[in-house]
Amino acid sequence: DSLNESDKFEYTNGGKENPPNFFSSNVKAHNKKEGKKYEQNLSLPDNTSFVTVKNYNYTRTPSHHAYIRRDSTHTNSTNNNQIRNVPKELNPREFLFTPKNQISASLIQTNGPVAPMDILRYLDFSNSSGQIISTVYPFYVQMNYFAEIKYYITYHYEAKKNYDEAYNQSVNPLMSSIQNQINSCVPKKAALEKTIFVLEYPENHNINLSNYEAKHNEYKQQLDAYKNCVQANMESYTDRMSKFNEKIYSILNSVKCTDACETDTYEIMLEIYVERVKEVNHNNYVNYLSTLKASLQLGVTLMLKVKQEIDNNVTISAINFLQEEMLDIITIGEAHTGKIIHGKENVLKLQNNNIPPQVPLSTLKKLYFDSANFYATYKFSLKRADTTTAALKEKEKLLANLYNKLITYVSEKIDKNLDSLYFISKSESMISEFEDTFKA
Repeated sequence: DSLNESDKFEYTNGGKENPPNFFSSNVKAHNKKEGKKYEQNLSLPDNTSFVTVKNYNYTRTPSHHAYIRRDSTHTNSTNNNQIRNVPKELNPREFLFTPKNQISASLIQTNGPVAPMDILRYLDFSNSSGQIISTVYPFYVQMNYFAEIKYYITYHYEAKKNYDEAYNQSVNPLMSSIQNQINSCVPKKAALEKTIFVLEYPENHNINLSNYEAKHNEYKQQLDAYKNCVQANMESYTDRMSKFNEKIYSILNSVKCTDACETDTYEIMLEIYVERVKEVNHNNYVNYLSTLKASLQLGVTLMLKVKQEIDNNVTISAINFLQEEMLDIITIGEAHTGKIIHGKENVLKLQNNNIPPQVPLSTLKKLYFDSANFYATYKFSLKRADTTTAALKEKEKLLANLYNKLITYVSEKIDKNLDSLYFISKSESMISEFEDTFKA
């Protein structure tokens, strides 16, 4: 099933009321229960993602901040035009800034099929509870969150040792076990990928129209089977993830302050978060997805006309499948883009709160948990938005090839029906619409 706009798109995690479950909407109820005021203007995003520190100049410098590790994930070079350490296939932002006429030309001038290494890398989906599940990065949000919390905890020496021990005893074995379980879904994934490749390149597999329809039904069954496998494996570990979150909360109780805890560390990390969320212009994602969506919807209407006026064939079926597939990917991308925006807004709202130099330990823990969660969610969705955009870019090229094949098919039919002015008029009109679709 594709993701619907009504879905909540929350990320999978368990969670108890104490400590607050920062992977669900229960956090608002907890905030109210704690009686804190600083977060009243915040709205918890259903999910986000996560950035780290590189070449950062601090406006406040505590006595010790060696805990801040340099990391180049999603960091920009000095010219702000080149993103480092991001795999090329997951870094489509150069495409987002490509002039429109260059995009159209690149789409039409494409060559034969090359199977991508992982054609399902974009696949996220929602379960019955509205939680979003990533098939590529299970529990990635939580792992980002744990790492961000570690930045805070490392500054508190009395808590760091306990955290490291708990992490090594709980999370490392847990992630290894999760990976083994996810690997059990690999055969289902491989079968699904093979079917998708056949549906996208039917002529290379000698598929006729009746066989194509059967393959399409097989695709739906395999997609459900793969999703169910991933979901079942992830849900079996949710409680253990939640228990470690509770453990972090209790570890922070060992911090040697009660009513006068310094907020220097929080202020520094928040400045870093604010800088990072400001680096990305989310409108590039929004505009790209909305423009492509409109073009695809136009193409769907055009294919209906082609079927009515000419006939149906395998190329048209492949175009229909690809349009359906791309619209589903766009829905995923829109969900993550919404979380990027939501996460950014919440980080900036935290910046606007007036935090005193010293606060009670209970307030300090909330500051840590809120900021780490918002940022971890922001980072994850940013990564997934890049992934979906890269996948769409590849499929746009394939769709252009299929359109070109269909134009050739229609042109050949024109040559065979030169005595039919009606057919020629209808065909030329449709070819013109194909060209308009390229420009969209």
